[in-house]
Amino acid sequence: MGTKKAKIAKGRMFSLQSFDKTGDSPVIHYLLLAFLIGLGFFILYLLKPFYSAIFGSIILAFLFRPLYDKLNNFLKWKSVAAGLTILIALIIVLIPLIFLSGTLISEAADLVKQSDSIDVYINMINEKIPFEIETSKLIDLATSAITFISSKIPSVLSQVASFLISLFIAFFIMFYLLVSKDEFLVSLKKYLPLSAKNCSYLLSESKKITKAIILGQGIVALIQGIIGGIGFFIFGIEGALFWGFVMTIFALIPLLGTGIIWIPAGIIQILSQDYVSGIGILIWGAILISSLDNFIRPKLVKHMADVHPVLTLLGIMVGLSYLGLIGVIIGPLFLALFFMLIKVYHEEYRKKI
Repeated sequence: MGTKKAKIAKGRMFSLQSFDKTGDSPVIHYLLLAFLIGLGFFILYLLKPFYSAIFGSIILAFLFRPLYDKLNNFLKWKSVAAGLTILIALIIVLIPLIFLSGTLISEAADLVKQSDSIDVYINMINEKIPFEIETSKLIDLATSAITFISSKIPSVLSQVASFLISLFIAFFIMFYLLVSKDEFLVSLKKYLPLSAKNCSYLLSESKKITKAIILGQGIVALIQGIIGGIGFFIFGIEGALFWGFVMTIFALIPLLGTGIIWIPAGIIQILSQDYVSGIGILIWGAILISSLDNFIRPKLVKHMADVHPVLTLLGIMVGLSYLGLIGVIIGPLFLALFFMLIKVYHEEYRKKI
């Protein structure tokens, strides 16, 4: 009897010990992995209100990293260099953002109010061309587009408290991204389940893709929008700042570009007998705005990753839907990084697949 009880106790002890160490049972591995994945999704859900701040901090840290490196080399003090970098970033980004947001809202509202006068304007044009423009459809389309774009602009100013909290989070994260970059990369290499070769490749390609999206596309699009807005202002087209903003968005979209704005604007000015303004904006767009796409962008992206236009377009659509305006940059960036990760994963585990 005693021997039987001892065997049962020994069996129970063995079964408990077999699950005591994660290395003894693959079930524990999968349970732990499932728990970590579930916890990760839950954390992502909790962080959803701050996505713009988090991703914005990544973009700011990337853009201002060269300035931080120069300040740190001069001061030999990481915290002070990061603090000065953030102060400069605040001056460069925040002050223009507040001014431009207010002006954009005002101009967008004015354009929406003027939609009633578009009918008269188009009827005047119809008298001068051999075909007829369907006024009602064009007005509905233009009004819907202007209303949609303008509705995305005031979100920052309409929720001041939320904006200030997001701003604090963005610059707080940016500080540690600048100061702790090396430690972060060491930890990333340590915990990524990749060989040293593929890990280095992953980091190198990620840097190229980030440069291609932020510099090759984002910065060039911003410059195109600024030049386009200046051209509209010079040639007397109303809502110059608003249309410059719209051109920045369209400059990011493959196969469309800024021409979808300034070409019709020039033609409409000519048809309304404002020849100087119409011809001027067409020449301005063809020489100054388009030259960025034809000459400057290729030089910028020559040593960067080549991001497929389909990825860019899909990324913009997804990014705008889930992240708002900042998704125009973050969407294509994350989608390109995702497919690059698939490539690295296949390279790492192709012998096991």
